[in-house]
Amino acid sequence: MGEPDILLPLPRKRAGVKPLLSHIAKVLGRVFYPPRCLACGEQVASGPGLCPPCFNEMHFFGPNQCSGCGQALDRPGQACADCHYTPMPWGRAAAVFAYAGSGKRLVLAFKHADRLDLAPHLARWLARTGGDILANADIIAPVPLHWRRTQSRRYNQSAELVRHLPLPACSKARRMFSLLSRPEATQSQEGLSRAARRENLRGKIIATPRHAPHIKGANIVLVDDVLTTGATLSAATEACFANGAASVSVLVLARVAPNG
Repeated sequence: MGEPDILLPLPRKRAGVKPLLSHIAKVLGRVFYPPRCLACGEQVASGPGLCPPCFNEMHFFGPNQCSGCGQALDRPGQACADCHYTPMPWGRAAAVFAYAGSGKRLVLAFKHADRLDLAPHLARWLARTGGDILANADIIAPVPLHWRRTQSRRYNQSAELVRHLPLPACSKARRMFSLLSRPEATQSQEGLSRAARRENLRGKIIATPRHAPHIKGANIVLVDDVLTTGATLSAATEACFANGAASVSVLVLARVAPNG
């Protein structure tokens, strides 16, 4: 590897000391803190981003996904067979990437390894994927965790995505971090069937009493990190509709393959 390229063009307009200091800070930042791959930490040419091997392991969905559950499809504008016969309770859904390879490593690092530095980058990907969904939102809310889970993890990863989600200046959406709550702890969903997962969470997510009046007539966008069977998001959606939501849509970072 050759010497790092630290020669950046100077600002054209010399308006004073501040532009020069900003230029120097950028140069020093590149020397002492070179950009790293978000997934593996290897140095990259520019960043933040992914190195070529990690990028090759990502499966970004783009428009070719089911509008009901986010799973990958061959063509856009279709619904998968599962959603055709058993629709999800929400209206629309979008996922950024498949929960596999580098995508899975990113989610696990963000969720369990205190990688809060990933939140702004992942939130930008989420905003690009779900721009049309966000455009119609009145309220954007994270899927809640039980307080013990939040205490042990020290943060709700879904709330961090909402916190860093870039919205257009014309957006009327409100970020409401405690719109929903999960007052009861539930058994782990791991190993449970789709039906058992839904039964395990039925009625366990509710609207927070002080925020429930805001739900009536609102277009709600729920944000989560991973969609597996949709049990958690279904419970959250049902809580919104029980309090008079006009519509509910879902944005998630990763979609687990139906048979994955």
